Order: sequence, then structure tokens, then C-alpha cells
Amino acid sequence: MTSLKKLHEKNRQNKATVCLDHFDRTKEPEIVTKLLGIGLSVILVTNNEDTLDELDLRTRSFISSIIHISPYSVDEGTSILKTRAEQAFARYTFKESTLGKISEKTKGNVSLCITILRACALLAESQGRKTLEDLDLDEIRRQHDCPVRLSVDEKTLVSILEEWKSLPGNRLFQFHVRESRKIGLLVLTTDGFDFSLLSPR
Repeated sequence: MTSLKKLHEKNRQNKATVCLDHFDRTKEPEIVTKLLGIGLSVILVTNNEDTLDELDLRTRSFISSIIHISPYSVDEGTSILKTRAEQAFARYTFKESTLGKISEKTKGNVSLCITILRACALLAESQGRKTLEDLDLDEIRRQHDCPVRLSVDEKTLVSILEEWKSLPGNRLFQFHVRESRKIGLLVLTTDGFDFSLLSPR
């Protein structure tokens, strides 16, 4: 019996509600139509209301209300992180000021806060550190604050634009070639593939 059929059977006995968190990241928006089709109530949680446009018109007509929730403040994010950190880590391993910096950099996105906190802990452990202090929070945030998986090449471009904000196309290409050369990426030039970039210099 499929998961949908099991849900359908349970729903016949007791009315159920399904909550789809991070709906903006789903790869199968049609699941909403299927859940509604077997009589379930559905709650969608999303950071991007435009994601609802991916639903067909009939499914969207079932959306009875949209509730906008304000993001957490930096202080609220810090408080949530502190609670999580106290539950997960020894007290001497972190400072509240570090948690505050994480909250500030994520601008109220608590899910991202917790992801970065976890990444900090894993990095500190892998480096043999006893605390979360002196880690490069900007770099850790950059690695985790993206809804899509970027290739190494795309990450290189994003890193350049984060530093320079705006660049003419030719300058962006020059920086990209230089950074790619450092990590051994193959770059397509006007003459074709530059095989000299296969190995770092």
C-alpha cells in the first residue's frame, strides 16, 4: 500500500491535517493536489509566496487564507540558538556573543541559524577545536545560505560578486579565470577550452 493510500485510510477514520514545511524547496508541488484529493487538510509553510504559482489553478482555489508571519528579530534568534546550544553542547564551547553574530548574519531565519550552528560545531570538531570561537562565520553562512546546489564554478562566481557587488562582464570573466586557475577549474575561453587550467598553478 502506498503512503497516499495509507493516509487516505487513516483520514477516513480521523480527519487529518498535513503540514508541508519549506514548501518553496519542494521538487513535487503536485503532492498538494494529491493530498487534497484524498480529503486531507493541507498547511503550506514557505519563505516565498510566489512558490504558490507552481500549483495548478484548481489547487490554488482551495487555499482559504494566507497568514504572514514576521521574521524573528536578532534577539529572538539568539535566544532560540542559546536554548539549542545549551541542549547540545558543553557550556564552555560557545559564547552568547557568537550566537548573536550567527543570528545577525541570518537576519531572522532561525532554520538557517540552526543549520549554521550545526555546521560550526562540525567544523570545530573536525579541526580539533574545543570551542566555536574564531570560526569564519561569513564563509560558513555562504556555504549554507542557498536554496539550490551550486557547482564549484557557480560558487566561484557568487564569491566574486559578493566581494565586488557589481562588475562589468569582461572584468567578471577575468576574475573568474583567475580564481578558477587557483582551484584547477576548466574554463571555456573565446578560443575554446583552455586546458592549461586543468591543473592549479
